[in-house]
Amino acid sequence: MKKLIFILFFINSAAQNISLNEQYVYDDLRDLQLLGKLSTEHSFIIRPFNINNIEEIKIKDLYIKDIYKTDDFQFSLLSPQYKIEFNSNHPYNRNNGSMLPNRGYQHLFSFGIFSKIGPLEITLRPEHFFAQNLNFDGFPESHYPEIWMKRYRLWNHIDIPERFGTTRQNEFLLGQSSLMFNFNKISFGISNENLWWGPSIRNSIMLSNHAKSFNHLTIKSKNPINIGIGDIEFNFITGKLLPSKYTPPN
Repeated sequence: MKKLIFILFFINSAAQNISLNEQYVYDDLRDLQLLGKLSTEHSFIIRPFNINNIEEIKIKDLYIKDIYKTDDFQFSLLSPQYKIEFNSNHPYNRNNGSMLPNRGYQHLFSFGIFSKIGPLEITLRPEHFFAQNLNFDGFPESHYPEIWMKRYRLWNHIDIPERFGTTRQNEFLLGQSSLMFNFNKISFGISNENLWWGPSIRNSIMLSNHAKSFNHLTIKSKNPINIGIGDIEFNFITGKLLPSKYTPPN
């Protein structure tokens, strides 16, 4: 399998949360933590990460450019993000958000605004997704019936299409958007952001940006909360996952 990936980023501007699509920012923050320039209270186990948590260094100046900001009001433009991926033979994807396991060309383009009015924070960051979704050699139809039976045992227990339809994909998504209310160190509201729960960099324990995000209600800690014996972080969510609507082969 030949694979060619281009990832292009433009000048960053303000954002409350660093989305999981901005892995390069997390890489910088982890390096700064190893160098002793960022507090170790930031675990990166629960993401997206609130960039306003960072007070001890000037890294916010690298990623935030506010249009207008006072103590009670803030308005910012979110910088465009443009990701391109090309698979020449077989589909492949890992931790690339709304992108699909796709053969051919695909891109993910996002933009938006961030606004804060008192305790209310609004992030509107839609995504445009396009994928050629070309045909490829998949699970062969020539297999014996008992092999197909074992294959369907898997398909009957998990929604994991081999190919997402037979035509190209072209759609606008809600993307990394949220509507949150803040109270001290607690934040609650509705979100469509990708979530990451786990200590690892490439493979989370639960939830990741391996697939596109979903609508959910959430109550979470804005930043680590000291309880005397250490710092804790939490994120409670409730939502409904919808099926892909793509059935296995006949």
